[in-house]
Order: sequence, then C-alpha cells, then structure tokens
Amino acid sequence: MIRIKRTALCLLIIFALIMTAFIGCSQRSGSDDELVFSGLVELGTGPGEYLPGTDIEVVAISEDAAEMRIEGQTAHKKAGDSVDWHGPIDPGVDLDLALRVLWLSGEVVQTGGTAKLTIQDADPRPATVQSNSDIQYALPVTFTVRKGKQIPGTLIEYMGKDAEKGAEFAGIEGYPFRKVADSLLWEGALRDNVWLSMELRVILFTDNTLQVGGVAHIWVDQ
Repeated sequence: MIRIKRTALCLLIIFALIMTAFIGCSQRSGSDDELVFSGLVELGTGPGEYLPGTDIEVVAISEDAAEMRIEGQTAHKKAGDSVDWHGPIDPGVDLDLALRVLWLSGEVVQTGGTAKLTIQDADPRPATVQSNSDIQYALPVTFTVRKGKQIPGTLIEYMGKDAEKGAEFAGIEGYPFRKVADSLLWEGALRDNVWLSMELRVILFTDNTLQVGGVAHIWVDQ
C-alpha cells in the first residue's frame, strides 16, 4: 500500500509539472457572459458517496480496487486507472473531470487530475459567499484585461496607469491603486447558485493593459 501511494504521488507530481504550462488560467470563452475555470484538483470519496457534482458512486473499496457505479454500470478501478465525467451539474453550469485513482484505503478513494467548470450567463455581483456545498474548487487563474474592462467574474474595472500610484481600479472599496505584487480581493455571486471568491495579485500593468493572477474559489449549490 505504501509503495502504491508513493508511486501515485510521484505520478501526480509529474502530471502537475507537465500540465502547469497548459492549465491554470480562467478566461472568458465564447460569449461575454460565459466563464471557464480550469485546473488541477484532488477529490476523495468514500463508500456510499458520489464524486461531488457527478453521478459516479463509490460502492465499495477492497484492498486493491474500488467498485464504482458509472452510468449505471459497475466498474472496478485500481490505482492509476482513469475516472472521467462530463455533464451539467446544475442549470447553467457544466463540469468536465479527467481524473486518475491515486490511492485506495478502506475508507477513501483518492483521485487527482483536472477539472473544468463552464458557467453560462454569468452575472457578477458583490455578495458574501453563503454556501456549504460539497461542490467546491480552488483553481489557479490569470487574466489579461484591457483598460476600461472588468476582470472576468467581477465588477473590478481597470482604469489605467498612474505614474506614481500604480494601477487604478474602479469597483473596489477604499484606496483604488495597486502596484506590482499588491493584492486584489473579490467576493460575490456569478449566478443565484454559483459563488466566487478570488484572491488576486497584480502581475504587471501598462497604460492600456493589466495582468493579474491568483486563485479562484468556486462553490456550486444544487
């Protein structure tokens, strides 16, 4: 069991290094009111439970395999095997999971891989996150924003560069200027059932362009 865990963790690290160059951004895709968040995730599920947001049920766990019910059929998954899922998890929210079984214990099937959340008809508004949903993700994000445009998923608008004070913003409380490496925080709702909290840092800015990066925490209520 220890050898399996170590091998699985090594595979995850290698996988993460390979995928970092391709995943870890969140941006508008398609229409202006569609948001896409994607990145690496790790999900653990026990017997009698479902992978959050999916209809994949863990029925039982043995020493070397997990019995799962996928699309109504029985599947036995060992460490290293794939567990994929795609579909709507709520009206206006689609989820893509590409996972691998990392390790097994008597109580948990631990999976890791990538998640992609697509949110339709996003209508950002400031609000305190009020969700205890099991469907929650913390995904890395980067955004490049033109002057006069808002950071996707927020009402924070980039107003341009001040030579002394730094990047100027509208749609935030208090002091509106930030310099490179300064923080920007946003908390609100994207839809009635989708909550977003973002912790961002200013990466660079010019007279016409801003780049920020950080982590997006997303909750989906069902």
